[in-house]
Amino acid sequence: PGDRHRRVVDIDRQRRVVEASWALVEHDLQGLGHAMFLEIFRIAPEALKLFSFKDGENIADSPALQTHGVLVMTTVGEAVAGLKDMPSLVPILKELARRHSNFDVLPEHFPIVGRALMTTLETGLGDAWTPEVAMAWNVVWETIEGIMVPALLELRFFEEVKGDKDTKEDEESRADVEASKVESKGTKGEDEDPESKVAKGTEDDGAKGEEDESHRLVRESWIHVADDVEVYGLHFFLKIFEMEPKLLNLFSFRYLSPPLYHTSIVHRTADSEGIFE
Repeated sequence: PGDRHRRVVDIDRQRRVVEASWALVEHDLQGLGHAMFLEIFRIAPEALKLFSFKDGENIADSPALQTHGVLVMTTVGEAVAGLKDMPSLVPILKELARRHSNFDVLPEHFPIVGRALMTTLETGLGDAWTPEVAMAWNVVWETIEGIMVPALLELRFFEEVKGDKDTKEDEESRADVEASKVESKGTKGEDEDPESKVAKGTEDDGAKGEEDESHRLVRESWIHVADDVEVYGLHFFLKIFEMEPKLLNLFSFRYLSPPLYHTSIVHRTADSEGIFE
């Protein structure tokens, strides 16, 4: 209990540090956004191709860059304000990931943006950028990244699955057409044995019935999961890390102190199961 209390206190202190430092610079969202994007393009020039203003003659003076910079910094401000209410912030960040999935944004772009944001804040805050402030902001960024990257990957996964499914259905449709042509040629003028027809129909009906029953069971069981998907997701990942602790190194939230899954929001949803005891 003592360790848990300290973890929650640490998170609350980091949140207050971030809120206080953001209050010092939020009056200049345009300047912050402009500086951050120039830093992004300095670190990774190839990132420019992802933006509509990529073909402009003077990128630094681009009105589109200025506008986009303000939008991004507004989102940062919303994230800072949302730290008090993580359940409400999570869907906002997931929706942001969904919108960015349409613009070829990749998981490897997030560390670049995070690095540019830290540099921009350090410059803007000057002497107020202390080691504690830097640590708190890194925790915030890792939290944002830890929510958006999985959401982005999930979207990409389902898009690929849908694409594969559509391709497979097209191939199966063409195969069925060809098979029908062959069967039509081979059986033209011949009557199929009535007993064979009955046996084939019974076999098809049985297979279809088993498939329908399996689908029904999956749908009914998923209803219970969908009502509390965050808790089930938490349990899923904790079980992964319990079985193979080294796998934590594959995730962006591995650097969080305390880890993302030890935050107060997670405790509120998971305490009933005693998984942190």
